[in-house]
Amino acid sequence: MKNRANIRRGIRRGLIWILILVIGSSQVTLAQQPRQYSKEKPIWLDFDMASIQEPVGDDDGYVYDLLNGTLFQQVKQGFDFPRHFRKLAGQPKEAYNVNVMGEVPNSSWFTNRNGRMRMTLDEIKRGPDQTTGPSDGPLTVLRGKTVGVTPGFWVKDARGDVYIVKFDPPDYPELSTAAEVISTKLFYAIGYNVPQNTVFRFRRDQLRVDAKATTKDEFGKKRAMTDADLDQILGKVARQNDGQYRCVASKLLAGKPKGGFDFLGVRKDDPNDIIPHEHRRDVRGLRVFSAWLEHNDIRVGNTLDMYVKEGGRQFLRHYLIDFGSTLGSDTVFPNIPTVGHEYQLDGGEALKALFSFGVYQQPWLTRERKLLYPSVGYYTAEYFNPPKWKQNFPLVALENMTDRDGYWAARIVASFTNEQIAAAVETGELSDPAAARYLTEQIIKRRERIKRYYFSRQPGVDRFAVTQLDEGFRLQFEDLRAEILMESEEPPSIYEYELRSAAASRSVLSRGSLTETSLTLTPALLERIGASGNAEDNRGVACLSLRRRGEAKAAQVYLYYDSRTLRVIGVETSS
Repeated sequence: MKNRANIRRGIRRGLIWILILVIGSSQVTLAQQPRQYSKEKPIWLDFDMASIQEPVGDDDGYVYDLLNGTLFQQVKQGFDFPRHFRKLAGQPKEAYNVNVMGEVPNSSWFTNRNGRMRMTLDEIKRGPDQTTGPSDGPLTVLRGKTVGVTPGFWVKDARGDVYIVKFDPPDYPELSTAAEVISTKLFYAIGYNVPQNTVFRFRRDQLRVDAKATTKDEFGKKRAMTDADLDQILGKVARQNDGQYRCVASKLLAGKPKGGFDFLGVRKDDPNDIIPHEHRRDVRGLRVFSAWLEHNDIRVGNTLDMYVKEGGRQFLRHYLIDFGSTLGSDTVFPNIPTVGHEYQLDGGEALKALFSFGVYQQPWLTRERKLLYPSVGYYTAEYFNPPKWKQNFPLVALENMTDRDGYWAARIVASFTNEQIAAAVETGELSDPAAARYLTEQIIKRRERIKRYYFSRQPGVDRFAVTQLDEGFRLQFEDLRAEILMESEEPPSIYEYELRSAAASRSVLSRGSLTETSLTLTPALLERIGASGNAEDNRGVACLSLRRRGEAKAAQVYLYYDSRTLRVIGVETSS
């Protein structure tokens, strides 16, 4: 009897939990139902640049980043039960800052560049640069650089421009400076706000310590900077055979620094900041971009909000900074084996070792590693697994990345040609051509792995465009997975489609199959589309469901016909 009572009690509890999950997931689904299409032009500018009062800046530092990402954010998210319900129901919360075409509009966070219109090789090389670096002639040292792990100082050139200069470790010339410059060019081309970083060389006799220059002692106390302090800094860095010093010169950003942005919540002193950062696609997508370029040190301390004045308005513009720990560099030495594979404090990996009584060994610690090029460090595509890549600290925004977010980011990564990647690597000015070729090859190989993984999780049909015919219209699209499928020697794809009224999903206007990446819409079919709908917002709107034969996932394309023209007014990939 007691066992029966326990069984009944267990069944009741199970039913209660199922009811909670159903109610929770249904409420979330309704609450986050995206706007699937609009007859108006897609939003390409998310205007978050209205004038605001000057915020208060802060700088929490490395320890805060470590504890915040590893502990505080994780505890806070542990009590976000709707988030857990959504995951269990297979309905994660999609990003908010997405237009009806599935794209991220331009904002103070992100600007569409190579992913929307391919940049020239010169544009890739130039990146955010306003100058070619400090001008020739004397350089005035303004203060010593005491923040971060690399030695350096601030200088002002003859034009009056101010730069922060940072150096390579003595045992690994070119390692950190090349990584910083190359990654800067690529992150800019992706769409992020980044500083101007250029490779620069100078002689000791070009430097003059300003009479008002300051530095900080080992206790963090500010004091006057002397020539001895400068020589002490230069004594710790790599020097070239010709006596020159090679550095990365980072041009001071315009505006006033106001601390980094967090990866959870909004900035309370910025009225423009209304989208929680963990629900921004351009922030979530950093997981893919950082994995591609091994930006393992992505964290609050390597972001920066600048209070800028543009067009008569004053607002915050959000930057990514400090790319010394990217590609094969860990700033002061090549990447250690755990980079990209585990967090610096990784409870999951620790538990595996604990409960296996030491039998479990992380494979990345036992792999043989050979440093081929000291100027490149350890950067390879050989063991690169995009979905399992980890940065130094857990970040909620990156953990919240959905398949749609990853697909958006992967399309941007895929937009970079081999020639563009080689052009970016060229800006790192690696003295060994073999090292430059190797680095270029590995970046390309990682791009291919990202494409293969994220494109396989979506229908892969995209970039829809309409062309007018003598009679009717043609809807053309690209198969982003075609190249991957050709590598596996599969037969040419057959696409199945179904065209329905957007107002009545059961009202099928046309269905069939395609062997080419285009669909012709005849005048008779267009007339049926134009007559469909039961309200002003859906009249003349049809939904095209397009999938590769044999696959469940389909792209949803919304078409609008107004008796004259046919337009794509919405694109939705699978969730």
